[in-house]
Amino acid sequence: MKPALLMLAVALAAPAQTAMKPVATVEPQQKTPIPRQTLLDLEKGFDEKLNAMGGADPFDLLGNTRGIYLAGYGVVFTTELSLIRTPGYSPMRQSFSKDEIAKVRKRKLDRLPVLRLAMKDMITAVGSALAAMPANEKIVLAVRLEYLPYEDTAGLPAQVVMSATRAAAMASAIQVDEQ
Repeated sequence: MKPALLMLAVALAAPAQTAMKPVATVEPQQKTPIPRQTLLDLEKGFDEKLNAMGGADPFDLLGNTRGIYLAGYGVVFTTELSLIRTPGYSPMRQSFSKDEIAKVRKRKLDRLPVLRLAMKDMITAVGSALAAMPANEKIVLAVRLEYLPYEDTAGLPAQVVMSATRAAAMASAIQVDEQ
């Protein structure tokens, strides 16, 4: 009996499906001048550059760099990191002395120029790599900085944003905004 009901339901539903018309048509998207693989290579290159600048006090990347091309605007890359591998709380360490907090702050302040240099290099590299992108479109690189609750963040930005048109990036005329 159940197979008969199933066949009846299919027979009744079939005409309804063929009578449905699409509500809207979707136009095929135009190809962007920036291949996705190029963006992936640039993302990976920036992460590798940040990791290579480690030395005795490496950056702590909190995720992979992500990039997106916005037609008519340009490319935007974002990432999140801690300027150092910050000591954190644990069951064995419930607090930090004022001296330890001051040392963490100083180490982070010392790493800021290294981050700025890496970001400027990245903007210039993107300008070179994206020759297909119009010269008046922008390249934006935003790095959000992570801090732990105990840290003294006086004088430390929450984010560093650098931007330039592709033409300006090639001339190293990069705008810096720290917030």
